[in-house]
Amino acid sequence: MARAKKPRLEESIDSDDLSSDHGPEGVEEAPVLSAEEKRLLMAQEYMEKIGIKYEGDELETVASALGVDREKETRTRPLASELVLGASTIWACRKHMPTCVEISYDDRTVFTGGKDGRIARWDVESGRRLGFLGHNRDGQKGDSHKSDGHKSDGHKGAVLAMTLAMGGKLLATAGKDCVIKLWDLASGALIKDMTGHTEPVTGLCSAGDMVYSVSADKTMREWSLVHKTCMKTNYGHTESATCIDCLNKTFVLSGSEDRTSRYWNTLKSKHAIYEEPDNVDTCAFLSKHGFLTGSSDGTVCLWSIARKKAVLRKSLSHVANKGGPKPWCTAVAVCPNSDVAFTGSNTGSISVWKVAMAEKGGILEPILDPLPAPGVVNALRVSRSGAYLVGVSAAEPRLGRWFHSPKDATVGVIMVKLQHSYISKLFDNVDSVL
Repeated sequence: MARAKKPRLEESIDSDDLSSDHGPEGVEEAPVLSAEEKRLLMAQEYMEKIGIKYEGDELETVASALGVDREKETRTRPLASELVLGASTIWACRKHMPTCVEISYDDRTVFTGGKDGRIARWDVESGRRLGFLGHNRDGQKGDSHKSDGHKSDGHKGAVLAMTLAMGGKLLATAGKDCVIKLWDLASGALIKDMTGHTEPVTGLCSAGDMVYSVSADKTMREWSLVHKTCMKTNYGHTESATCIDCLNKTFVLSGSEDRTSRYWNTLKSKHAIYEEPDNVDTCAFLSKHGFLTGSSDGTVCLWSIARKKAVLRKSLSHVANKGGPKPWCTAVAVCPNSDVAFTGSNTGSISVWKVAMAEKGGILEPILDPLPAPGVVNALRVSRSGAYLVGVSAAEPRLGRWFHSPKDATVGVIMVKLQHSYISKLFDNVDSVL
């Protein structure tokens, strides 16, 4: 008699075959909870732990007992109607040639990466440069050794991207050497070199214990800060990927020279494609419903994740210099949970926009006068408190040397104080608890 073949591991097993006859009697399977039910259970356990009494099982009832209005806390703050741009200062660093920037969660320190391969630290209050991470002080291209012969931990090439992670305790940096470096900001020490990309790393962002990166090798990678290694490589872009942003650990946004932006669902390993008017240089999430992108033809696009066509497209023609180069959108930053966004260009200015999503259409219109920033604005960030807008400008673009700004171009850090009534309130969100 022939022996029965064993089923292959990849073959699916019909649910009828998994009847109660195959297991002990009286044993029930654990119920599968939805995401909403899991959040409710976590909230109930938290309330019992801290001794708060409540009635009812609905999430709104639990939120009410916690003293939080979910609708109020997750809405968009009307910042555009009251925003005032305060004093702006420029910290010069011509030799550094900055390409990327971050500001610490406590608004005390700014970090910049440059084409000289160095990562600089700046004191916000005084504007003084505090030093460099990795002690890489000599050479203009991130030399691997210092003059005294000791090995340096710095990058061996231009630094092109950086992001704060793990609640602002770590800084991840990357660049032309294809390496992502993790730095402990308390000690300034290098924690780990994470390798995997085969071409320069052009963008970084973080959420929780994960870091996400894009590269000229056309991939988007997911890195665990717990295991300090690449967990997944995502393919889709057909040309160099140039920028990235993330809403949380599930939804990631990327842009590329293939004239598309892509909205990734990391849990389902799927992504949606949005056709752009030109190469995408910068991108940023507005909310879970939409995002902004900036292209090399000077177009700023407002997108809804539910539509394949841009909700609105606006040109940076309002910042064009007479007889100068055509405006190029080089940087985008969003004031979180608000209706305000900022864009930078190669024409020496930073624009302020009112942005809003609607069921039919949206709002994307410039407000206030553009801020002067002679040179190419390579990066912009809004501080977590919403109190500062910080940017970096240089004489040439972040990813190349396609054109050179005039000799009077500002090469350094641009600090702008933002005045509004929502300082330190932009991140108040019940989702951090439930």
